[in-house]
Amino acid sequence: MKVAIVCLNLQWQAGGVRLIYSLAHGLAAQGNKVVIYAPVVNEAAFPDLRKGLDIRAVPEADTMVWTKLPSSLLGQVMNRMRQERSRIVAAQRIAVAMDDDFDAVNLHDFAYKVGLFYKRRNPKATIIWTENDPPYSYIPHGNALRDFLSRTYNWFKDFTERKYFRAIGRVAVLDGYNEAWCNVRGLHPVVIRSGVDFAKFYSPAREFKRGEDARIIAIGALNGYRRFEDIIEAVAILHELGRKDSLLIVAKDIWNEEACREGLVDLVKKLKLTDAVTLCFDGLSNEALKEAYAESNVYILSTYIPAPRSGYGWGLSNFEAMAAGLPIVICRTCTATEVLTDGVDAMLVEPCSPADIALKVRALTDNPLLAASVAAAGQDLVRKTISWDIYAKKMIELF
Repeated sequence: MKVAIVCLNLQWQAGGVRLIYSLAHGLAAQGNKVVIYAPVVNEAAFPDLRKGLDIRAVPEADTMVWTKLPSSLLGQVMNRMRQERSRIVAAQRIAVAMDDDFDAVNLHDFAYKVGLFYKRRNPKATIIWTENDPPYSYIPHGNALRDFLSRTYNWFKDFTERKYFRAIGRVAVLDGYNEAWCNVRGLHPVVIRSGVDFAKFYSPAREFKRGEDARIIAIGALNGYRRFEDIIEAVAILHELGRKDSLLIVAKDIWNEEACREGLVDLVKKLKLTDAVTLCFDGLSNEALKEAYAESNVYILSTYIPAPRSGYGWGLSNFEAMAAGLPIVICRTCTATEVLTDGVDAMLVEPCSPADIALKVRALTDNPLLAASVAAAGQDLVRKTISWDIYAKKMIELF
Protein backbone atom coordinates (compact mmCIF):
# COMPACT_ATOMS: atom_id res chain seq x y z
CA MET A 1 0.00 0.00 0.00
CA LYS A 2 1.23 3.49 -0.82
CA VAL A 3 0.34 5.93 1.94
CA ALA A 4 0.66 9.71 2.16
CA ILE A 5 0.80 11.40 5.56
CA VAL A 6 0.04 15.12 5.49
CA CYS A 7 0.53 17.67 8.26
CA LEU A 8 0.55 21.47 8.12
CA ASN A 9 3.02 21.81 10.99
CA LEU A 10 6.17 19.72 11.40
CA GLN A 11 8.07 22.56 13.05
CA TRP A 12 7.79 21.67 16.74
CA GLN A 13 9.35 18.97 18.85
CA ALA A 14 5.99 18.01 20.28
CA GLY A 15 3.67 15.01 20.59
CA GLY A 16 1.86 15.46 17.26
CA VAL A 17 5.09 15.45 15.26
CA ARG A 18 6.38 12.44 17.16
CA LEU A 19 3.12 10.60 16.45
CA ILE A 20 3.47 11.21 12.70
CA TYR A 21 7.08 10.06 12.48
CA SER A 22 6.44 7.01 14.67
CA LEU A 23 3.38 6.07 12.60
CA ALA A 24 5.39 6.39 9.38
CA HIS A 25 8.04 4.01 10.71
CA GLY A 26 5.34 1.58 11.85
CA LEU A 27 3.64 1.60 8.45
CA ALA A 28 6.95 1.18 6.62
CA ALA A 29 7.97 -1.72 8.88
CA GLN A 30 4.85 -3.55 7.71
CA GLY A 31 5.79 -3.22 4.04
CA ASN A 32 4.02 -0.01 3.07
CA LYS A 33 5.55 2.85 1.10
CA VAL A 34 5.10 6.08 3.06
CA VAL A 35 5.61 9.69 1.98
CA ILE A 36 5.17 12.63 4.40
CA TYR A 37 4.14 16.08 3.14
CA ALA A 38 4.26 19.38 5.05
CA PRO A 39 4.76 23.07 4.24
CA VAL A 40 7.83 23.36 6.47
CA VAL A 41 9.96 20.67 8.11
CA ASN A 42 12.14 21.36 11.14
CA GLU A 43 15.18 19.13 10.77
CA ALA A 44 16.12 19.74 14.42
CA ALA A 45 12.85 18.18 15.68
CA PHE A 46 13.26 14.47 16.47
CA PRO A 47 16.29 13.92 14.19
CA ASP A 48 16.49 10.28 15.29
CA LEU A 49 12.88 9.63 14.26
CA ARG A 50 13.29 11.43 10.93
CA LYS A 51 15.99 9.01 9.77
CA GLY A 52 14.93 6.84 6.86
CA LEU A 53 11.67 8.70 6.22
CA ASP A 54 10.64 10.23 2.88
CA ILE A 55 9.65 13.75 3.96
CA ARG A 56 8.81 16.31 1.29
CA ALA A 57 8.41 20.00 2.04
CA VAL A 58 5.93 21.99 -0.06
CA PRO A 59 6.96 25.62 0.53
CA GLU A 60 4.32 27.97 1.89
CA ALA A 61 2.89 30.75 -0.26
CA ASP A 62 1.84 32.57 2.92
CA THR A 63 3.55 31.87 6.24
CA MET A 64 1.09 30.23 8.62
CA VAL A 65 0.71 31.60 12.13
CA TRP A 66 0.63 29.05 14.96
CA THR A 67 1.40 31.23 17.96
CA LYS A 68 -1.34 32.43 20.30
CA LEU A 69 -3.78 35.09 19.11
CA PRO A 70 -3.23 38.83 19.68
CA SER A 71 -4.89 40.33 22.74
CA SER A 72 -7.11 42.84 20.90
CA LEU A 73 -10.42 41.72 19.42
CA LEU A 74 -9.67 43.23 16.01
CA GLY A 75 -6.24 41.60 16.01
CA GLN A 76 -7.79 38.23 16.79
CA VAL A 77 -10.34 38.53 13.98
CA MET A 78 -7.71 39.57 11.43
CA ASN A 79 -5.33 36.83 12.56
CA ARG A 80 -8.10 34.22 12.32
CA MET A 81 -8.92 35.30 8.77
CA ARG A 82 -5.27 35.03 7.82
CA GLN A 83 -5.06 31.56 9.35
CA GLU A 84 -8.09 30.37 7.38
CA ARG A 85 -6.71 31.69 4.10
CA SER A 86 -3.19 30.34 4.58
CA ARG A 87 -4.42 26.86 5.52
CA ILE A 88 -6.62 26.61 2.43
CA VAL A 89 -3.76 27.75 0.19
CA ALA A 90 -1.38 25.28 1.86
CA ALA A 91 -3.89 22.44 1.38
CA GLN A 92 -4.25 23.25 -2.32
CA ARG A 93 -0.48 23.44 -2.86
CA ILE A 94 0.17 20.15 -1.10
CA ALA A 95 -2.60 18.35 -3.00
CA VAL A 96 -1.03 19.47 -6.28
CA ALA A 97 2.48 18.44 -5.18
CA MET A 98 1.46 14.94 -4.05
CA ASP A 99 1.98 11.84 -6.19
CA ASP A 100 -1.25 10.89 -7.94
CA ASP A 101 -1.20 7.17 -7.08
CA PHE A 102 -1.64 7.00 -3.30
CA ASP A 103 -3.93 4.25 -2.04
CA ALA A 104 -4.52 6.04 1.25
CA VAL A 105 -4.03 9.62 2.42
CA ASN A 106 -3.75 10.21 6.17
CA LEU A 107 -4.43 13.86 7.05
CA HIS A 108 -3.40 15.11 10.49
CA ASP A 109 -5.27 17.80 12.39
CA PHE A 110 -5.58 21.04 10.31
CA ALA A 111 -4.54 19.23 7.11
CA TYR A 112 -8.04 17.76 6.71
CA LYS A 113 -8.77 20.24 3.89
CA VAL A 114 -6.22 18.49 1.65
CA GLY A 115 -8.63 15.57 1.18
CA LEU A 116 -11.11 17.55 -0.91
CA PHE A 117 -8.44 18.84 -3.31
CA TYR A 118 -6.62 15.51 -3.62
CA LYS A 119 -9.85 13.58 -4.27
CA ARG A 120 -10.31 15.64 -7.42
CA ARG A 121 -7.04 14.20 -8.73
CA ASN A 122 -7.36 10.68 -7.35
CA PRO A 123 -10.99 9.74 -6.56
CA LYS A 124 -10.01 6.17 -5.63
CA ALA A 125 -7.81 7.20 -2.70
CA THR A 126 -9.04 6.45 0.81
CA ILE A 127 -9.00 9.64 2.90
CA ILE A 128 -8.44 9.14 6.63
CA TRP A 129 -8.30 12.10 9.02
CA THR A 130 -6.33 11.77 12.25
CA GLU A 131 -8.09 14.28 14.51
CA ASN A 132 -6.11 14.61 17.73
CA ASP A 133 -7.95 17.74 18.84
CA PRO A 134 -10.88 19.67 17.30
CA PRO A 135 -9.72 22.24 14.72
CA TYR A 136 -12.36 24.57 16.16
CA SER A 137 -14.66 24.51 19.18
CA TYR A 138 -16.71 26.97 21.21
CA ILE A 139 -14.89 28.48 24.17
CA PRO A 140 -16.93 30.80 26.45
CA HIS A 141 -15.67 34.32 27.16
CA GLY A 142 -16.52 36.68 29.99
CA ASN A 143 -17.09 39.45 27.46
CA ALA A 144 -20.55 39.27 25.83
CA LEU A 145 -19.30 40.41 22.41
CA ARG A 146 -16.42 37.93 22.38
CA ASP A 147 -18.77 35.16 23.48
CA PHE A 148 -21.20 35.99 20.67
CA LEU A 149 -18.38 36.05 18.11
CA SER A 150 -17.07 32.70 19.37
CA ARG A 151 -20.51 31.09 18.97
CA THR A 152 -20.98 32.68 15.55
CA TYR A 153 -17.55 31.59 14.35
CA ASN A 154 -18.16 27.97 15.33
CA TRP A 155 -21.58 27.95 13.66
CA PHE A 156 -19.97 29.41 10.55
CA LYS A 157 -17.21 26.75 10.60
CA ASP A 158 -19.72 23.92 10.92
CA PHE A 159 -21.34 25.24 7.73
CA THR A 160 -18.20 25.96 5.67
CA GLU A 161 -16.29 22.80 6.58
CA ARG A 162 -19.01 20.40 5.38
CA LYS A 163 -17.49 20.15 1.91
CA TYR A 164 -14.14 19.16 3.38
CA PHE A 165 -15.69 16.67 5.79
CA ARG A 166 -17.58 14.96 2.95
CA ALA A 167 -14.26 14.00 1.32
CA ILE A 168 -13.15 12.15 4.47
CA GLY A 169 -13.88 8.43 4.68
CA ARG A 170 -13.16 7.78 8.34
CA VAL A 171 -11.62 9.63 11.27
CA ALA A 172 -9.04 8.21 13.69
CA VAL A 173 -9.37 9.77 17.15
CA LEU A 174 -7.49 9.19 20.38
CA ASP A 175 -10.35 9.42 22.86
CA GLY A 176 -14.06 9.70 23.56
CA TYR A 177 -14.13 13.50 23.58
CA ASN A 178 -12.93 13.74 19.99
CA GLU A 179 -15.16 10.82 19.01
CA ALA A 180 -18.20 12.77 20.25
CA TRP A 181 -17.08 15.95 18.44
CA CYS A 182 -16.86 14.02 15.15
CA ASN A 183 -20.20 12.26 15.64
CA VAL A 184 -22.00 15.59 16.09
CA ARG A 185 -20.66 16.69 12.69
CA GLY A 186 -21.66 13.54 10.82
CA LEU A 187 -18.14 12.16 10.55
CA HIS A 188 -17.28 8.50 11.16
CA PRO A 189 -14.74 8.25 14.01
CA VAL A 190 -12.84 5.21 15.24
CA VAL A 191 -10.90 5.35 18.51
CA ILE A 192 -7.29 4.29 17.90
CA ARG A 193 -4.90 4.96 20.78
CA SER A 194 -1.47 6.35 19.89
CA GLY A 195 1.62 4.41 20.84
CA VAL A 196 4.77 4.59 22.93
CA ASP A 197 8.24 3.28 22.13
CA PHE A 198 8.25 1.00 25.15
CA ALA A 199 11.77 -0.34 24.69
CA LYS A 200 13.25 3.15 24.38
CA PHE A 201 11.78 4.40 27.67
CA TYR A 202 11.70 1.17 29.68
CA SER A 203 13.21 1.03 33.16
CA PRO A 204 12.24 -1.38 35.95
CA ALA A 205 9.16 -0.25 37.88
CA ARG A 206 10.11 2.07 40.73
CA GLU A 207 10.47 0.77 44.26
CA PHE A 208 10.13 3.12 47.22
CA LYS A 209 11.37 3.16 50.77
CA ARG A 210 8.68 4.29 53.22
CA GLY A 211 8.78 8.09 53.58
CA GLU A 212 11.19 8.53 50.67
CA ASP A 213 11.12 12.00 49.12
CA ALA A 214 9.34 12.24 45.79
CA ARG A 215 11.35 13.28 42.75
CA ILE A 216 8.51 14.56 40.60
CA ILE A 217 8.58 15.17 36.87
CA ALA A 218 5.91 16.99 34.80
CA ILE A 219 6.06 17.43 31.03
CA GLY A 220 4.10 19.37 28.42
CA ALA A 221 4.27 22.28 25.98
CA LEU A 222 3.89 25.47 27.99
CA ASN A 223 0.42 26.97 28.23
CA GLY A 224 -1.97 28.00 30.98
CA TYR A 225 -4.07 24.84 30.69
CA ARG A 226 -1.13 22.69 31.83
CA ARG A 227 -1.65 24.06 35.35
CA PHE A 228 1.93 23.47 36.38
CA GLU A 229 1.22 25.91 39.19
CA ASP A 230 -0.93 23.26 40.87
CA ILE A 231 2.06 20.92 41.07
CA ILE A 232 4.33 23.67 42.37
CA GLU A 233 1.80 24.50 45.08
CA ALA A 234 1.49 20.80 45.91
CA VAL A 235 5.26 20.68 46.48
CA ALA A 236 4.92 23.69 48.79
CA ILE A 237 2.25 21.82 50.79
CA LEU A 238 4.54 18.81 51.09
CA HIS A 239 7.43 21.01 52.22
CA GLU A 240 5.22 22.51 54.94
CA LEU A 241 4.92 18.96 56.28
CA GLY A 242 8.70 18.77 56.65
CA ARG A 243 9.35 16.84 53.46
CA LYS A 244 12.02 17.57 50.84
CA ASP A 245 10.27 16.58 47.62
CA SER A 246 11.65 18.03 44.36
CA LEU A 247 10.06 18.87 41.02
CA LEU A 248 11.31 19.09 37.43
CA ILE A 249 8.95 20.81 34.97
CA VAL A 250 9.85 20.31 31.29
CA ALA A 251 7.63 22.83 29.52
CA LYS A 252 8.92 23.72 26.05
CA ASP A 253 7.75 27.25 25.28
CA ILE A 254 6.71 26.78 21.65
CA TRP A 255 3.95 29.43 21.73
CA ASN A 256 6.00 32.21 23.35
CA GLU A 257 3.89 32.18 26.50
CA GLU A 258 5.84 34.93 28.23
CA ALA A 259 3.21 35.68 30.89
CA CYS A 260 2.79 32.00 31.73
CA ARG A 261 6.54 31.47 31.92
CA GLU A 262 7.09 34.47 34.18
CA GLY A 263 4.14 33.44 36.34
CA LEU A 264 5.71 30.07 37.11
CA VAL A 265 9.11 31.64 37.85
CA ASP A 266 7.50 34.17 40.21
CA LEU A 267 5.45 31.46 41.94
CA VAL A 268 8.55 29.37 42.63
CA LYS A 269 10.25 32.41 44.16
CA LYS A 270 7.18 33.40 46.15
CA LEU A 271 6.87 29.92 47.68
CA LYS A 272 10.65 29.83 48.34
CA LEU A 273 11.10 26.67 46.29
CA THR A 274 14.04 27.72 44.11
CA ASP A 275 16.14 24.86 45.50
CA ALA A 276 13.36 22.32 45.01
CA VAL A 277 11.79 23.23 41.65
CA THR A 278 13.59 23.25 38.30
CA LEU A 279 11.89 24.90 35.32
CA CYS A 280 13.04 23.86 31.83
CA PHE A 281 11.42 25.93 29.08
CA ASP A 282 13.70 24.73 26.26
CA GLY A 283 12.50 21.12 26.21
CA LEU A 284 14.73 18.05 26.27
CA SER A 285 16.10 15.70 23.65
CA ASN A 286 14.84 12.12 23.69
CA GLU A 287 18.00 10.93 25.43
CA ALA A 288 17.89 13.70 28.01
CA LEU A 289 14.19 13.00 28.57
CA LYS A 290 14.92 9.32 29.17
CA GLU A 291 17.55 10.31 31.74
CA ALA A 292 15.08 12.68 33.41
CA TYR A 293 12.56 9.85 33.75
CA ALA A 294 15.26 7.61 35.21
CA GLU A 295 16.12 10.22 37.84
CA SER A 296 12.46 10.69 38.85
CA ASN A 297 10.11 8.47 40.81
CA VAL A 298 6.69 10.14 40.32
CA TYR A 299 5.09 11.64 37.20
CA ILE A 300 2.26 14.20 37.46
CA LEU A 301 -0.16 15.41 34.79
CA SER A 302 -2.37 18.18 36.19
CA THR A 303 -3.64 19.60 32.87
CA TYR A 304 -7.22 20.89 32.78
CA ILE A 305 -9.36 22.97 30.39
CA PRO A 306 -12.52 24.39 32.02
CA ALA A 307 -16.12 23.96 30.81
CA PRO A 308 -17.44 23.30 28.25
CA ARG A 309 -14.33 21.22 27.50
CA SER A 310 -13.97 20.20 31.16
CA GLY A 311 -10.87 18.14 30.67
CA TYR A 312 -7.87 17.59 28.44
CA GLY A 313 -6.57 15.29 25.74
CA TRP A 314 -4.82 11.96 25.57
CA GLY A 315 -1.13 12.88 25.88
CA LEU A 316 2.02 10.84 25.22
CA SER A 317 4.42 11.74 28.02
CA ASN A 318 2.16 10.20 30.67
CA PHE A 319 2.41 6.80 28.95
CA GLU A 320 6.14 7.24 28.37
CA ALA A 321 6.50 7.81 32.10
CA MET A 322 4.54 4.62 32.77
CA ALA A 323 6.83 2.72 30.37
CA ALA A 324 9.77 4.18 32.31
CA GLY A 325 8.41 2.55 35.48
CA LEU A 326 7.01 5.64 37.20
CA PRO A 327 3.70 5.66 39.06
CA ILE A 328 1.65 8.51 37.64
CA VAL A 329 -0.65 11.03 39.29
CA ILE A 330 -3.10 12.35 36.69
CA CYS A 331 -6.08 14.70 36.60
CA ARG A 332 -9.18 12.52 36.36
CA THR A 333 -10.66 14.67 33.58
CA CYS A 334 -7.79 13.91 31.17
CA THR A 335 -8.99 11.51 28.49
CA ALA A 336 -6.06 9.17 29.15
CA THR A 337 -8.06 8.08 32.19
CA GLU A 338 -10.42 6.27 29.80
CA VAL A 339 -7.96 3.36 30.03
CA LEU A 340 -6.74 3.92 33.61
CA THR A 341 -8.12 2.79 36.98
CA ASP A 342 -7.62 4.84 40.14
CA GLY A 343 -5.34 3.11 42.65
CA VAL A 344 -4.56 0.29 40.23
CA ASP A 345 -2.41 1.65 37.39
CA ALA A 346 -2.60 5.38 38.21
CA MET A 347 -3.55 7.79 40.99
CA LEU A 348 -6.36 10.12 39.87
CA VAL A 349 -6.78 13.62 41.29
CA GLU A 350 -9.44 16.31 41.07
CA PRO A 351 -8.73 19.18 38.64
CA CYS A 352 -7.13 22.37 39.98
CA SER A 353 -6.42 20.79 43.37
CA PRO A 354 -2.85 21.12 44.71
CA ALA A 355 -4.03 19.59 48.00
CA ASP A 356 -5.26 16.45 46.24
CA ILE A 357 -1.99 16.18 44.30
CA ALA A 358 -0.01 16.43 47.55
CA LEU A 359 -2.27 13.81 49.13
CA LYS A 360 -1.71 11.31 46.30
CA VAL A 361 2.05 11.88 46.28
CA ARG A 362 2.10 11.16 50.02
CA ALA A 363 0.00 8.05 49.48
CA LEU A 364 2.66 6.73 47.09
CA THR A 365 5.72 7.61 49.14
CA ASP A 366 4.18 6.48 52.45
CA ASN A 367 3.03 3.15 51.02
CA PRO A 368 5.85 1.49 49.05
CA LEU A 369 3.67 -1.52 48.19
CA LEU A 370 1.02 0.73 46.65
CA ALA A 371 3.62 2.71 44.70
CA ALA A 372 5.29 -0.44 43.37
CA SER A 373 1.94 -1.97 42.45
CA VAL A 374 0.72 1.14 40.58
CA ALA A 375 4.04 1.50 38.74
CA ALA A 376 4.11 -2.17 37.72
CA ALA A 377 0.46 -2.24 36.62
CA GLY A 378 0.87 0.96 34.59
CA GLN A 379 3.97 -0.36 32.90
CA ASP A 380 2.23 -3.63 32.09
CA LEU A 381 -0.72 -1.72 30.58
CA VAL A 382 1.59 0.20 28.24
CA ARG A 383 3.59 -2.90 27.32
CA LYS A 384 0.50 -4.87 26.30
CA THR A 385 -1.85 -2.29 24.80
CA ILE A 386 -0.09 0.97 23.86
CA SER A 387 2.56 0.63 21.17
CA TRP A 388 3.34 2.10 17.77
CA ASP A 389 3.13 -1.38 16.26
CA ILE A 390 -0.46 -1.81 17.48
CA TYR A 391 -1.29 1.74 16.38
CA ALA A 392 0.12 1.18 12.88
CA LYS A 393 -1.75 -2.13 12.45
CA LYS A 394 -5.06 -0.53 13.43
CA MET A 395 -4.43 2.40 11.07
CA ILE A 396 -3.74 -0.04 8.21
CA GLU A 397 -7.04 -1.78 8.98
CA LEU A 398 -8.74 1.60 8.80
CA PHE A 399 -7.10 2.40 5.45
